[in-house]
Amino acid sequence: MKHLTWLTLLLGALLALIGCGGSDSTGGSGGAGGNSNIFLTDTFRDDYEQVWFTVYGINAVMDTGTVSVYSNASGEVVDVRSLRDNAGQRFWFLGGNQLPAGNVTALQLIVNENVTITPTGGTSNTEVTLDSSLPRNGSGQVLVTINLPAPRPTGNGQSFVIDFDLANFTVNGNVLTPSFTIGGNTGLNNLERHERRPLEGTVANLSGTVPNQTFLLQIGQGRSVS
Repeated sequence: MKHLTWLTLLLGALLALIGCGGSDSTGGSGGAGGNSNIFLTDTFRDDYEQVWFTVYGINAVMDTGTVSVYSNASGEVVDVRSLRDNAGQRFWFLGGNQLPAGNVTALQLIVNENVTITPTGGTSNTEVTLDSSLPRNGSGQVLVTINLPAPRPTGNGQSFVIDFDLANFTVNGNVLTPSFTIGGNTGLNNLERHERRPLEGTVANLSGTVPNQTFLLQIGQGRSVS
């Protein structure tokens, strides 16, 4: 195994593999389980230039229990406003995990209660706090449950898209009432619809011959990407 830093140009190839994995089918018994990946996107809104969330984790709620799909103790800081343009959804890859056999019925999103927004045409950022009615975990982080339209089996892997539905956010003073939904997978296989960002990890299970090789990129905290 060797250590590898993925720069933005190499990330495109990785996302192609991720986007091709996972189906959008529903129902079924869940098969033997599979690797599932999480992406973020957004709906359109033009009165904000930037909306910065800190994401700490994503859990999959299954008929067999709750499983972590993504976890980052330091938090992943994402401008969700950038994840929509005139052509539609853009995607931010968070990570993934091997899920056991079964069906996913909901996703739990864990975020910082403080959100930084920049109004369109504004000269400064504003910090708002997510509504106090939203549940918090023991660390004071907001825990939001997003139900899937229908259960999804983990049999051949899944690509889940969480939509930070900005179009339905409301801000009253310094209190933000958010809206989150399950986004569609349209455009997920198009590299041009993904945000480029570096990933760092360790290559394992390298097989094949150049230029057709496959491997796992182990990106920490028990997570890997095929």
